[in-house]
Amino acid sequence: MTIAAHITDGNLFGSSFLTAYLPQLAAQHPQHHFIFFTEQPLQTTAVANITQVSISPAIKNSLLLHYWYNFKLPVLLKKYNASVFISEINVLPLKIKITSILLIHNVPQVKKSSIFKNNYKRYLQKYFSRSLKKTNSVVCTAHYLEKELISKFDFAKQKTTCIHPPIHAAFKPIPWQQKENTLQQYSGEKDYFLYPVSLITKENILPALKAFSLFKKWHKSSMKLVLLSGTDMQDTMLVKDFDLYKYKDDVAIIFTDNKKEVANITASAYAMIYLPQHAHIEYFALEAMQAEVPVITCSNQLTKDMYGQAVIYTGINGKDNSESMIHLYKDENLRNEMIKKGVLHTAGYSDKDFFEPFWEVITKAVEG
Repeated sequence: MTIAAHITDGNLFGSSFLTAYLPQLAAQHPQHHFIFFTEQPLQTTAVANITQVSISPAIKNSLLLHYWYNFKLPVLLKKYNASVFISEINVLPLKIKITSILLIHNVPQVKKSSIFKNNYKRYLQKYFSRSLKKTNSVVCTAHYLEKELISKFDFAKQKTTCIHPPIHAAFKPIPWQQKENTLQQYSGEKDYFLYPVSLITKENILPALKAFSLFKKWHKSSMKLVLLSGTDMQDTMLVKDFDLYKYKDDVAIIFTDNKKEVANITASAYAMIYLPQHAHIEYFALEAMQAEVPVITCSNQLTKDMYGQAVIYTGINGKDNSESMIHLYKDENLRNEMIKKGVLHTAGYSDKDFFEPFWEVITKAVEG
């Protein structure tokens, strides 16, 4: 069987899901051939059954996207005798005749509003419904995406499957000595609340800081607050007028893209505060749970669908959030209970729970 996929450029279409997982799937099935259509070569030299095909001309606008998908791609799929084609931008060639799978891992093609900048958004939305009717299978990577999809396109219900991607194995409990070293390096040997900063959570930094202020006011402790973000936000003003913040000396701001370092900082936290602003949820809270760190998050339908009873729910405002922080800090039994619930909740996010069902979707789609 030959599995073909369009591996997208993250700069154009947002983060590429297939880049992270399809090479691993190929390595698990060496008897099958994988074709990756890419603009940028991937580091997959160790996987012998992957052939990379360069996309030319480069997809720089909607016109070139349409040209490549509807004129160049069909010819290439025929040339390589592809059995199935996987798209992660959720459009298909209009006259494609082979089995196809749409992989939905982000919001723009399902929701009309999105914080993600996407020059192709109008084009993708125009052809999304048509591609959805044409495809053999749809894989959503989160229940809230599946729920949103089916609410808008009821006809897709019978062909849609939800498969959770695995949580990175780097996020795990760490020895006490390693935790102490992390505290010494980043927080002056003091315990800290961790707030992950991204496009999804950036707008709620101020409520988190207000909550931390109230926590410090009502519970005199040496606790710190760590704002953790990737280097892509290093030139962004995370907090306006931060020099005026009363507890600025108790706040550490860290920028890093090193997965091992991020995992270490996460596993060393006393608790994570995760306040997503938009209709999208990242893996930060799940990563914390897997590392045996309790999570405080805002209460809405998305978070409840994603986390169930494995987190402490709170309001966005500083008062509600600070009360949750104080409650967790004062009640060690509650903290231990949330750690146990988090570990149980993330047990279903293993490699086995992702790769086996994903392969089953592919084989069933091809077999018809």
